[in-house]
Amino acid sequence: MTAEKPTVLRSEKAGWIHFAVVAGFLLIVAVGWNLAMERLGYWLRKEPVPWPAGVKVNEKTFQNQSFPKYIGPYRLAEGGDLKHADDMLSTLKIGSTLDDQRYPERKSNWYINRIYEDTREPENSPFRFWILDVVFYTGGEVTVPHVPDICVQAGGATPTGRNTLNVEVPSAKDPWRKTPFVALSYERMYQGNLQELVQYYLFSVNGLPETDRDWVRVRLADPTWRYVYYSKIQFFPRGNVSSVKIADEKAAEFLQQVLPAIFTQLPSAEDIQRLYK
Repeated sequence: MTAEKPTVLRSEKAGWIHFAVVAGFLLIVAVGWNLAMERLGYWLRKEPVPWPAGVKVNEKTFQNQSFPKYIGPYRLAEGGDLKHADDMLSTLKIGSTLDDQRYPERKSNWYINRIYEDTREPENSPFRFWILDVVFYTGGEVTVPHVPDICVQAGGATPTGRNTLNVEVPSAKDPWRKTPFVALSYERMYQGNLQELVQYYLFSVNGLPETDRDWVRVRLADPTWRYVYYSKIQFFPRGNVSSVKIADEKAAEFLQQVLPAIFTQLPSAEDIQRLYK
């Protein structure tokens, strides 16, 4: 009497058929769910936002090339247009294959990393040179991987304070006319000397200011938002400061000049609204 091998084969075949049916059903449910949510005005998959007209980004390095070199008393320092190495760009999630695909539609990520010189300050002033770092992320793939609070400690510094720097920018529109920046102070040993340093930063989320990284993530995940971008605006004097109070005053001067120029490179809240029409 022979074994009934066909029964085993039928069982295996039936298992694969069952798996295919379940997988197909789940796919249909997923697609149907997304369509249903979109009809209700909820968007689970976020779409990128194009850069404003006039913004220029290098196709290979993804550096912003349209940001002005001269802003009031500040000028781009000699050799001050800093290019990130490939490993740093990978860490920042800029210049990926997805960025290559989105670049022709002006929807890639980009960055600015520059040193500006305050021509009014003496050569030995800690406020002669300022580092400006701006990153632009669009779409829902990157959700705020880096903030100075964490990065300065990772670099071996010890935080000494965290406050809010409120800056009056008369030429800006609400809600940017009075802009709150996070103001960090920290200490670091460098070549046997204790340095006191400061950094300032703020996020723009779909054209709206935000100081808290977690709230940036909440806003980016808002199901009623179909198009999303955020930008981190970060800057600091390159020198060792002797007074945080004076540093804050100098930072406010820098922002009043530089922030309006940054607005020209970022989509406004009104630009986002126009995408829905």
